[in-house]
Amino acid sequence: MNQATQTPPKVEAVEETKKCPDCLADIPKAAKKCLHCGKKQKQNLTKFQVGLVLTLLLVIFLPAFMGVGTSTPKSAEQISTVPTGSQAYITAQYYVTKVLKSPKTADFPSGQYNHNIVGGETHVVTGHVDSENSFGAMLRSTWTASMKFNGGNWADVNNWTLERLVLNGVEIYVNNNSEQEPE
Repeated sequence: MNQATQTPPKVEAVEETKKCPDCLADIPKAAKKCLHCGKKQKQNLTKFQVGLVLTLLLVIFLPAFMGVGTSTPKSAEQISTVPTGSQAYITAQYYVTKVLKSPKTADFPSGQYNHNIVGGETHVVTGHVDSENSFGAMLRSTWTASMKFNGGNWADVNNWTLERLVLNGVEIYVNNNSEQEPE
């Protein structure tokens, strides 16, 4: 027989397979379900799909890390807003505790205070404090603090000037245009 007239043998394409994790049968790699047990198969991401996801993440998040399209926030020192009554109350508590005999025992009743703004810039806060005296007895004292907010972050006590502090009707501190605080 002449070799030129002979047809080459057919080569069957070998399909890639994988093992089903449930029944361990050989199934086509692209199968979405096992042909034997019917269990849904996990689909592995292709290199193209992984690259696409990474590219999208870079496009979305990279500008945020580089500051593109974002405005620069103002620092706390640049923001100068009028503090609320509760913020002034919290600051006043700082000054009141400085003049108490036992500041660690100070208990300020929550929400029991009055707040007014006088002259457009002076916060006058009146409230009560329960604290121990020098004999260890718990006493309730009434206080009034007049403070001026100088701008910046309200939570920084250095941005306030204590003008006057009255405890149980006795003037404890008066600021005569000096930078001193109560001791």
